[in-house]
Amino acid sequence: MVADIRCEGTDPHQLAIVEARLTLNNTLVRRNEAATTGGGVSVGANAAATLNDSKVRNNTASNGGGINLDPGGSVTPIRTRVHDNTPNNCVPTGSVPGCIG
Repeated sequence: MVADIRCEGTDPHQLAIVEARLTLNNTLVRRNEAATTGGGVSVGANAAATLNDSKVRNNTASNGGGINLDPGGSVTPIRTRVHDNTPNNCVPTGSVPGCIG
């Protein structure tokens, strides 16, 4: 579990979860970049992320600027906002509950 942190960068960074489980509590993920998908958070197959009372914003990638979810992975946002990511907030569309655009 990660709590009360900021995952923030101006150089190419992202929070990648590969074949693991991660819980973020009261965490800000912003101003990160990825060359491909998941500028803020990228959740791989067989991985799971729970985001409690967190924000994922102002991240950039070629797709899934906020959150990228690979097939077989899962993301559970609880009282979490994903917004203002470029070019979109979550991919695939509809894969992250409550994430629009």
